[in-house]
Amino acid sequence: MAVGLWLIPRRTVFGMITLRQLRRNFVRLQSNRAEVMTERPVEDVVMAVALFGPPALRAMLPRFTKESGLLTKPQSESFGDATLKSRSASAGGAKYL
Repeated sequence: MAVGLWLIPRRTVFGMITLRQLRRNFVRLQSNRAEVMTERPVEDVVMAVALFGPPALRAMLPRFTKESGLLTKPQSESFGDATLKSRSASAGGAKYL
């Protein structure tokens, strides 16, 4: 059963066509053409990130992206790492480990 679910395409043909049309319609929001957020309505930023992903977020909100660390990986923490477990324990999460 699980193998069968793995083989099902993650996107349907209709979904791929719809995304392609939306990206064509909103090409003005693409990251290499985007202005900084202060010059764009919030709806444009949300649509750009939904259609074009992290590059659009970096282009439209560069300061937020950098300062929040939203698109960066943690330096040494990963699931199952002792550092992560010790932080959880010190933050009161020990009872859930």
